[in-house]
Amino acid sequence: MDAVSREKTREVVAEINAAVLEILKKHNLKLTKQTGKFGDEFGYTVAASAIQVNDDGINILSPEVVAYQRNGYWAYWGKAGVDSDYTELTAPIGTKFVSNGKTYAFAGIKSRGKMKIIGVETVSKTSFLFADSIAKKLNEAGGVPPVKREVTAKEFKPRVKVGL
Repeated sequence: MDAVSREKTREVVAEINAAVLEILKKHNLKLTKQTGKFGDEFGYTVAASAIQVNDDGINILSPEVVAYQRNGYWAYWGKAGVDSDYTELTAPIGTKFVSNGKTYAFAGIKSRGKMKIIGVETVSKTSFLFADSIAKKLNEAGGVPPVKREVTAKEFKPRVKVGL
């Protein structure tokens, strides 16, 4: 029998989280991860990140925004192995656009993604990822003309390995 049960751990973690969330809010931090360990002993781990919200309600210190601002992003659509088109994503962070009747705001690039890379948030702060094909709509909504460049088949390097 465990010295600290799963149920007891859940109760204690809930109480600690209530206090931790207030403290983090006071110091302008956001809870990013918390874990509770049960068994022979109780363990609690917490991780938080800084928050700086812009006028559009986007956290400009998030990893997605920082990756976009540091590196930019070239959206790709085309066929592997043939001359392909890349278009620079030029929309500013917070650019609002409509897709399938819902309004989204551009929230950065998830650099660790493979197929869906462009991060957005809804008005209710729900996060989603879109594929490169949304870049054209984002650029139009942002009002900044994109730069387009041709890439030959020799230069093309697909992001995802095809076949094994």
